[in-house]
Amino acid sequence: MARQATDGELRRALVALAVTEIVSWGVLYYSLPVASAAISSDTGWSRTTIAAIYSSSILLSAFMGIWIGRLLDRIGPRIVMSTGSVIGAAGLVLCSQAPHLAVFIVAWLVIGVAQSATLYPPAFTALTRWYGVRRAWPLTILTLVAGFASTVFAPLIALLLDHLDWRQAYLVLAAIGLIITLPLHLVALRAPWPSTPRGATGKTALAVELRAITHTKRFRALQAATMVAGLGLYSVTLNLIPLLTARGFSDSLAALTFGLVGAGQVAGRLVFAPLSGKGTPRARISTQMILTVVALTLVATIPGPVGIVIAAAIFIGAVRGSHTLLMPTSVADRWGTANFGALSGLFNAPIAAAIAISPLAGALLADGLGGYAAAAGVFAVLAVVGVVLSRRT
Repeated sequence: MARQATDGELRRALVALAVTEIVSWGVLYYSLPVASAAISSDTGWSRTTIAAIYSSSILLSAFMGIWIGRLLDRIGPRIVMSTGSVIGAAGLVLCSQAPHLAVFIVAWLVIGVAQSATLYPPAFTALTRWYGVRRAWPLTILTLVAGFASTVFAPLIALLLDHLDWRQAYLVLAAIGLIITLPLHLVALRAPWPSTPRGATGKTALAVELRAITHTKRFRALQAATMVAGLGLYSVTLNLIPLLTARGFSDSLAALTFGLVGAGQVAGRLVFAPLSGKGTPRARISTQMILTVVALTLVATIPGPVGIVIAAAIFIGAVRGSHTLLMPTSVADRWGTANFGALSGLFNAPIAAAIAISPLAGALLADGLGGYAAAAGVFAVLAVVGVVLSRRT
């Protein structure tokens, strides 16, 4: 029987993942939104085209996560996440050297593969399998620390772009990503990997077990509810600046309010951990869905005063922050941690896809309805469906 991981090994893994998640999110996820204006100006590629490429990389990451999850269950996170570090650096280098749009697209698809092996899903799988029933606080700590990725890397990337061209900046980001994350993944993720329970060792047996869960009404209702909530929360928060400026906010105040959404996320995650063991799993998901409806409704309907609007932005940030932690815990609470990587990969794929298209969905809906507040109202109504579905989980 394989030995269990010691507390020291688990702490080292948690600290390492906290660091590598900040860096991986910073260089693989947040870099393109920050650098898109510079890239567009230099190459002539439209920002809409760059945004579509960015969404494509996130979509690929979501669906690659299904296979990555199964691989994690078999061999653990060390090799998977280390390989992701190398692939990510290669993609960033290719991006920096792209002579034309086709190569740039390929580079970001490569980066999408790297995202699937380095961002939250594999880290969540690692901590959930290692910590088991004690997973709530480690997951919270990880997301709290990693939540500062944009705070750290957005100004860092902007600073690089002030002194370098975007191609040189991406070479620097590739070096940062590889030098920091690869050694930590290789050295700190050595804790013994929990063995797969009997009955899930063969591919056929695993497929049967997964199908027995994923084809149930309970699984599909949970997945659909979480997807609807994620689509609304991300569509509205990522389009918050144009919503606020349409209400008379200055650009600077709108940007400040948007930044406070991040503070709300931290608060939401802090509240989530101590409450994660309270009540039943169904009660927790239902509460989350109700809060989602309330948050979206407040943003959609409150025109002022400024202080109340800012409070609503912080509140929707808190709901979005708890939503991030809800996804892995909802699966583990209902179906345990055996085969968690494979199961969470299947669970997360459509949710991540919905989040990937959420900025575009919000913008298109706002164009059709004549404003971002009206779009937020539609998402609030749609989130009521999530409340109904949550009752079936």
